[in-house]
Amino acid sequence: MDKMQRDSGECRCIDKYIFGRVPPESRACPEPSRRAFRRVGPYTASPRDPHPPLGGLSVPVPRAGDKFVDGKHFFKCFGRAIFSVFIYLSSIHTVSYGQVSVRGIVADAESRKSLPHVSVTITNSNRGTVAYENGYFALTVKDQDSLLVTSVGYKKIRIATRDVRDTIWMKQEVVNLSEITVSPGKLKHRTRLGNVSGKSRIAIAGMHQIAYRIDHGPAHGELEVLYFFFQTTLNKEIRATTRVRLRIYENEDGRPGRDLLPHDIIVDLDGKQRELAYDIARYRIQIPDNGLFIGLDFLGKLNDQGKFIPYDKLYRPINLRLDCTDTSTPHTLQRSFGTDWFETTLHTRDGRVKPIDAKIGARIVY
Repeated sequence: MDKMQRDSGECRCIDKYIFGRVPPESRACPEPSRRAFRRVGPYTASPRDPHPPLGGLSVPVPRAGDKFVDGKHFFKCFGRAIFSVFIYLSSIHTVSYGQVSVRGIVADAESRKSLPHVSVTITNSNRGTVAYENGYFALTVKDQDSLLVTSVGYKKIRIATRDVRDTIWMKQEVVNLSEITVSPGKLKHRTRLGNVSGKSRIAIAGMHQIAYRIDHGPAHGELEVLYFFFQTTLNKEIRATTRVRLRIYENEDGRPGRDLLPHDIIVDLDGKQRELAYDIARYRIQIPDNGLFIGLDFLGKLNDQGKFIPYDKLYRPINLRLDCTDTSTPHTLQRSFGTDWFETTLHTRDGRVKPIDAKIGARIVY
């Protein structure tokens, strides 16, 4: 019998586990008096699959009382294992070199209360996160990165990561609604604007922010109700309550600009919800001549215990998606955290790129 098959396959040189190959015959393990090696850790070797999985490296070690025919050979093999572990840990250190963890709490500078759902993004990147309900956030950043901290109703803050302390204080921003609202006589007529009746083509998800441009409507028309249409996943295991933030922006050169809402509007959407109609008549926001943008931010989801779990770059919304339709004149823009706004498109199987529009609209009263 071959030396490598002794003891019913229990004795194997460590080289096979570490380097994925059978050692030469001259380096085969000697036959021990009893079972000389055992594996530690969650992985269990088998004759068909003796190799440990990536990240699950385990090292054979002697049991108490085991006897070895050749102790010198054992320490030689064990030394190779220690060296391999050292190389593995060094590679991990190389990947994370130059990165630091930034964490803190975002709070109101006047009331001293923590602010939930604040967007904390790494400038000019698609990385970022959303603060928890207690204002806490955490990000892995590079030394030279800077953060952009934003929340509806507050002034934006740009801060270098090296200057982040335990608390980031935000100051409220006064929105002058007199510039965008009117108070005519009694409003009697209603109409819908936007993409509210098109045939669904596909659904999109994974972006942090989506906005739809509403062109100017009737004279003195005010926003009364916002409409959003969704598709839910068929996988019941990932259905969850999704938390979103509604947004209304000024139109600044075809891109979403300043927020027109004075504060956050947070809505929790059930995993089976297909449509959201939200009444904003109390804000009396008039559509300017150059139009405005209506959108939403995907903030996170609620787990089975009702705890808010924020989205970040690696954890994107897939349990709730926005309905989209074909279009020849695109109105929908999207972005992921610190990136620029870009048009929403569909890449077909034949290589074509087609514009699509999210099913977002509004009811106007005038």
